[in-house]
Amino acid sequence: MHFVSKRILFLFLFFFSNLSVQAQQCVYTISGIVSDIHNDSPISAIEIFIIELNKKVETDSLVRFQFLSLCTGKYTIVCTNRDGYKHIIKIFDVQDNVVYNFK
Repeated sequence: MHFVSKRILFLFLFFFSNLSVQAQQCVYTISGIVSDIHNDSPISAIEIFIIELNKKVETDSLVRFQFLSLCTGKYTIVCTNRDGYKHIIKIFDVQDNVVYNFK
C-alpha cells in the first residue's frame, strides 16, 4: 500500500474512533425531589440508589437528589427510606438529563 494511502486510512480510522469516544461522554443527570403521595409534603432522609452503578445518594435538606455524570443507557433506581420499609423502583432510559419527582 502506498504511504499516502496508509496515512489517509490511519487518519480516517482515528477520526471515526474519536467520534465514538465523544458519543460516550457521560454528561447526563437524573435529579428530582421526594414528596408524600397524599399531601405533597417533602420527605427527608430518603436514599436513592442506581443498581447498575452501585451508586447511592441521599436527599438533601430540601429533599432534592441528583446523580451526575451519567452515560446514555438504562438505569434502575430504587428509592427507599432509611428504615427500608417502602421501596419505589423506576427504570430510566437516559438519553438526556432526566428530572423525576418520587411520590
